[in-house]
Formats: sequence, structure tokens, C-alpha cells
Amino acid sequence: MNHQQIRAHVQNEPLPHSKEEILAIASHINLIHLENDKAKSEYMKEKAYRKAESAILGDRIDSASDTDFELITKFLIRKGDDCPEAYCDAFRRRLGKLPIICAELVLLQAPYGKRWTELKRALLEEIATAPHKAVSIFDIAQNILGWQMPVYKVTNTIRGNLPVFTAQSAIRVNNIEYRSAVYEDLTKKGATQLASVDLLATILGLPVPNLKTKIIDSPASNDEVTINTSRDPIFALQEYCQAKKLPLPTYSFKAEGPTCKPIFTCTCTFGSSTSTGQAGKKQRAKRLAAREMIYTLVSEN
Repeated sequence: MNHQQIRAHVQNEPLPHSKEEILAIASHINLIHLENDKAKSEYMKEKAYRKAESAILGDRIDSASDTDFELITKFLIRKGDDCPEAYCDAFRRRLGKLPIICAELVLLQAPYGKRWTELKRALLEEIATAPHKAVSIFDIAQNILGWQMPVYKVTNTIRGNLPVFTAQSAIRVNNIEYRSAVYEDLTKKGATQLASVDLLATILGLPVPNLKTKIIDSPASNDEVTINTSRDPIFALQEYCQAKKLPLPTYSFKAEGPTCKPIFTCTCTFGSSTSTGQAGKKQRAKRLAAREMIYTLVSEN
């Protein structure tokens, strides 16, 4: 059609197709493409579900990859029944290593069932030890389920020498408003994360896991303690904690990639806050994680 239009124009002949005809044909072609894409998507979805069903029937749930385990989770949720014992056992063995999307599926999309409820309780207990995951789950729910993100009410007070943040979260789901209890932490991020875990449990109608965070009181002082950002971030963060009489941050490492050229991920944990750094050497990753934690503390304090 394009060639016909161009040839007619070059030869100063009447155009064979009007603008309305071209728009109608383009609209028809776009519609066919959309229908084909939808049919292909449905086909791929059914193919994935058949693969998931085969893994369940063949007792291969425990050995499934993360991607296949996600498919199995979606398949079981789609069936609407309680999950089988084999899936429940495999899920528990993966706690702490599950992709966050699987946690969201089980917590917010799984149907009612005794074993599903047990998994939700176990997930909440696990998320209580890594409360940043609760915020990630709400983020996924916003994109997949159309939820609004929670609203946080945060206040900041000084206790002794320490800044203490308190946070409460609220959200409206299906015209029902849910509110968390009020939580406190040494950082704003930590307090909002704790409130998010409570809010998840409240929405699910399940007991809130233990989220108590100890705020260490220190003697009042007129001397202001700041972080020396010009120093090595590891030592600067250590000095800050010692001056504030706070527990020192902890660091954990994870190596990925080929053994000849690994990439190290360092996680710095301070109170309920975490930060990460990635580099080709452990010390460099640790320094980046400490620097990220300092940025968090400086921005909040």
C-alpha cells in the first residue's frame, strides 16, 4: 500500500487510497496484532500452567527453580484449593530465599485454606526479621492488584542523645481502612518498615509477629555527635556508633558470578535499617554499604 501511494505521488497520479481508508486498514491491522498477542499470551500462560501441573504430579516441587516455583504458586492459587502438603514443605524450606513475588502471591492472592494460612503466618514471621520486604510487597500490590501505597505518619523526637522515629501506616483496600500500631526505631526507614509489617498482618487478619525494637537510652549530653563523612565510611560509622553508645553495625557478604571474577554484595545492618554495596572486592563492597548507611542516617537525622 505504501508503495502504491508513493508511486502514484511520484507519477503525479491520483492516490489510490484515501486517508480514511489507510486509517481504517491500520486500525484493523493493529486490532489483529492485539488479538494475536493476547492469544499468544494465553497460550504461553496455559503452557506454563501445564508445566507447573506436571511438576506437582511428578513430585518435583522441591527441586523446581525459582521461576518454576513461582509458576507452581500461581497454578495452585488459580485452582482455588488449599495447597498440597508437598508444596507447603517446599515453601518452608525456601523461606528467607524466596523471590519477593512469591511472598506477595501467597500473602495477598492465595485463597483461604489451612495450609495457605500456615504459610502466611510463617511468611510474616520471616518478614519481621527483614521488614524492608513488607514495603516491597506493598509496591508489588500497587502494580499488580492496583492498591494504593500505604500512607505513613512519622514523627521525630530526641530521647537522651538519640533521635527516635515513630511511624504508623494506613491503607484503604476494597473500601476498608486498615491501620497499624505505632512503631519506633533509630531511623525513619526502620520505623516505617516495622509499621508496614504490622499493616500486612492487620490486612490479613493474622497475629502481628514480634516487632519490638529496643531503643537504647544514653545519658543526656550537650555535645552534638555528627558523622565524619570525610573519613573512611566504615570507620566513620563505627565512630558514630561508639560516640552514641549504639550497637555496632553488622556486615554480611554474598558472592555471585564466576569464581575467577566474583561480584560481592555486602549488606550492612544497623537497627532495623539495611544498606547494600556491590563490588569486585569484599572490602570495597563493605565500604559502599557503610557509605550508603551513612547517607541514610545523615538524610534522616
